[in-house]
Amino acid sequence: MQVFAAFMVCTLLSSLGPLYAQTYSDDRIRIIIAPVSGIVEPDLEAVLLGTVRLAIAQQGFTLSGMDGDVQGQPSGDFEFDVRYALSGNHVSLSFSLWDTRQPAPLATNSYELVLDPQFDQSVSAIVLSIVPSAETVMATRTAAAIPPALSAGAAAPPVRRAVRDVKAGLGAFLPMGRAGSYFDFAFRFGAAIGFSLGDDDRWSADLGAMAITFTVDGASSIQARMVFGLLGGGLEYRLVSAGAFFVSCAASAGASLTSMYGTGIDQYIGIMPFGSAELSAGLYLSSVMAIQFVGSSLAMVDFGGDSTAAIWGLSPSLALRMEL
Repeated sequence: MQVFAAFMVCTLLSSLGPLYAQTYSDDRIRIIIAPVSGIVEPDLEAVLLGTVRLAIAQQGFTLSGMDGDVQGQPSGDFEFDVRYALSGNHVSLSFSLWDTRQPAPLATNSYELVLDPQFDQSVSAIVLSIVPSAETVMATRTAAAIPPALSAGAAAPPVRRAVRDVKAGLGAFLPMGRAGSYFDFAFRFGAAIGFSLGDDDRWSADLGAMAITFTVDGASSIQARMVFGLLGGGLEYRLVSAGAFFVSCAASAGASLTSMYGTGIDQYIGIMPFGSAELSAGLYLSSVMAIQFVGSSLAMVDFGGDSTAAIWGLSPSLALRMEL
């Protein structure tokens, strides 16, 4: 019974490694690919492994497949560690290059990429920008001829998409303050297109349009319809990205074309500046589609007439977001 228990313990301990990481070893570089949170994505790991191996081979290293350790020593002079976290079609990647004889990494970089047709090109460009530092150290450790590093053009930054996403939403506008005394509850409709800013894909610039329609209560029971057509731009920043859940904040500004019409009143058309701030939480329904709950504060300023008046209110909405 004791022998059987010892055998079971050894079997369990030997199986712990693959639960959190897959290790691929080459003659000179040992490649480690592992998830950050322990959620393994086999298809993503296969793409990362193939792309990393191909990029390293371009640097002149000899790749010999899946060699194990020899006499307790690492099977490569270097270790290339890739950690990933998949959230919808967004991938957070951390790359580290280690010299097995040194305690500190030679290079460490983190990126936010998107699973699109250019994903493998972006990963390859990152690897090519990191691995040349290994060649420099290798030259002092071995007499073997090391091919020169690729030109600077080969280590181009990761490919970024121009357009990141499109979204459309439906919500309400709740007038606050003095505006609440003559404006009723209003519906709002909006759509926007987002453009990526920076390599980490957290910042984006948005260009959007929105329509808000009110019923205005005037004197002597006169009612009028008032329509605001807003067009503007803004910035959005993704605060949290955890699995399929994300949280963003945004600010925008622009101009509103305002029209008021009704029976017994003169038609009014004017332009008002506006500004808004919002906080939103979203959930990916698939790799490219997400539903987003948005809470925003919107203010418009009317400079017409004898005095300046502000129309301010809160605007909750529900939006559908499509990643491109």
